[in-house]
Amino acid sequence: MFPRKWLLTVWLCAVVFFASAGFAQALGLVSDGQGGYYASDNQDFLLIDKSSMGPEHDMWSLLDLSTCSIGTWNGQRVVFGKVYMVMDAADSCTDGPSFGYTFFSNGVYHAPGGSYQNISGSNAYRAAKVIFDRASGSSSAGNKSNGAVSKTLLPDEEIAIGGICPYTATPEYVRSIYGEPDKLSKGNNHDGYYYEHWTYGNSFELWFWEFKGQLSVQSVKITAANGLVTPKGIKVGSRESEVMKKYGNPYLPKNGSLWYKGRNGCDFVFGLKNGLVTSIGAGWSY
Repeated sequence: MFPRKWLLTVWLCAVVFFASAGFAQALGLVSDGQGGYYASDNQDFLLIDKSSMGPEHDMWSLLDLSTCSIGTWNGQRVVFGKVYMVMDAADSCTDGPSFGYTFFSNGVYHAPGGSYQNISGSNAYRAAKVIFDRASGSSSAGNKSNGAVSKTLLPDEEIAIGGICPYTATPEYVRSIYGEPDKLSKGNNHDGYYYEHWTYGNSFELWFWEFKGQLSVQSVKITAANGLVTPKGIKVGSRESEVMKKYGNPYLPKNGSLWYKGRNGCDFVFGLKNGLVTSIGAGWSY
C-alpha cells in the first residue's frame, strides 16, 4: 500500500495540473507540451508568468498582444504591452487588473516595480519572437498591432510634481516644503501595509506607504491649477500638444489620458479633457 503522504502529494499535483489545463483551455491558450503556453498568430493573449495561489487556484499574467507596440529603452529596441493578472478560470483574459510591461528580444521583461524576469515556459526566446512579430506587424495577425512607435521610459528624476518624487520623498521632506497637511488619514491596505493619505486644499494629495519601517511617497496627484508643475513645466491647464512635445509618445494611451512610465515602473499620467490637462498623477499606480 502506498504511504498516505505520497498519495496526498499525487492528488495535489493532479489538482494543480487539471486546474491549470482547464484554465489554459478556458483562456484559449495552446500548450507547447513542455509547460509553456504560447499564442499563435490568431490568438490575442500570451502567458508571461504563472504562480500558484493554492491547490485549486493559479494567477496567470497574460500579455494582450493587441496592445503591443515597438519602442526604445536606453537605445534598445523593445516592445511595450499591457499585461492582465487573471486569477479564476471563469474570468475572461481582461477581467483582472492590468499593468504596462516592457519586453526585450532575449525573452526578458521589465515589470512594474523595477524587476526583470524571464518569460515563463520552455523557450522564452520563442515567446519574445511572437511578441516582436505581433508588435512589428510581421505576423499574419499583424493588423492587430499598434505599429512601430518610438516610446522611451522616462528618467526617474523627470517624474515629479511640485518637487515631490514618488518612492523617494519622505514625510519630513514634504513637510519641509508644504508644512502640515490640511487633512491626514491613516490605516492598513488590503495587503496589510501601513499607509497615510495627506491632502493640501482640495487639489493636492499624497499617499505614503511604509516599507521596511520607512514611510515614503507612493503617489502624488493634483487636480487643479494650484501652482504646482512637473520638472518640465507642465501643469493643470497645459495643452495636450505641449505634453507630447515635452515627453514624447505616451507609454500606452489609457482612458483618455497620456500615460508614461519611468524606468522603475513609476506611472506618470496626464488626465485630459478637450485637449487640456485636467489632472497629473505620479507614482504607483494610476
